[in-house]
Amino acid sequence: MDVVEGVVGGRADRAVAGEGWTVIQPSDTGAPAWHVVSVLEMNRKGINLEATINGEPVPIPATDPAKGVPDLAPIAIRVWDPAPSGT
Repeated sequence: MDVVEGVVGGRADRAVAGEGWTVIQPSDTGAPAWHVVSVLEMNRKGINLEATINGEPVPIPATDPAKGVPDLAPIAIRVWDPAPSGT
């Protein structure tokens, strides 16, 4: 089965939004939880971000690349395509 079909549940040529976020929530007891959230579910809170996951706010602290990410802090990765229609 094609990976895209497995994720979206159908044909791989479906239109998708041009922007979203991947949020990774580390766990001290097992594998991290990965979530994909829309731009409507991600908000700025000062220099930090806050994602809404399963209806609950998840604070994502700003990080200094020189210092790394604090242990067990969620991280957010912006995923976007400047031309989602393929043009």
